[in-house]
Amino acid sequence: MAPSHITIALLIGYTQASKMPQRLSTILLLTAAAAVAVAVVVSLRQPSLPSAARSPHPAFAKAADGRPEAVPDRGNVSHEFRAEVAALEARLTSTPSDTAALVRLGSLLLTAHQPATAIPYLERYTAINPTNWEIWLQLVTAYGALNDWDKALEATMAMLAIWPNDPEAMYNVGAIHANQGEYQEARRWWERVRDQGTDSALANAATASLRRLPNMRP
Repeated sequence: MAPSHITIALLIGYTQASKMPQRLSTILLLTAAAAVAVAVVVSLRQPSLPSAARSPHPAFAKAADGRPEAVPDRGNVSHEFRAEVAALEARLTSTPSDTAALVRLGSLLLTAHQPATAIPYLERYTAINPTNWEIWLQLVTAYGALNDWDKALEATMAMLAIWPNDPEAMYNVGAIHANQGEYQEARRWWERVRDQGTDSALANAATASLRRLPNMRP
């Protein structure tokens, strides 16, 4: 993250989605060196992933006091995690179109802060099953983590082709443009989310982001 650039992270995944029984959105804030907070959408829509992708798994090591780590990072990936990744990779070698394995592996790698490794599996899944909303958003998240805004935009526009006027996708289009300093385009998309009003949390997020636009700078 460049010191003078306000980065809007796009975070979505089954680990967040599976915790809530109903569809809603929560807004987080990130602060860059310029001390300007920008809204980040983490969608908590009811998941539609295969059961293998939703099931809990002891993927990360425990902290020194024996309690599970709250947030995994690159340094605390456990032996169990590595073993499952290897098993899933072997499974996909023999059955390349195994969608449950593609989802599970892509999601695990993304949760483990390995977006570049996760992307091919998520891409393969969306090519086979292009109507899984959550996996598209995970793919957008992975591209965003790499600051690959062109690919993030391409994936988000593909979502809008399938789900026209989807508020999360429209909000993220605005966020992607804002990350590239394209503030008029960001304004246009956030105004659409605000005016559409189909999701009150996202409408509020869009309104808040519109208020912050004058403080953003490339």
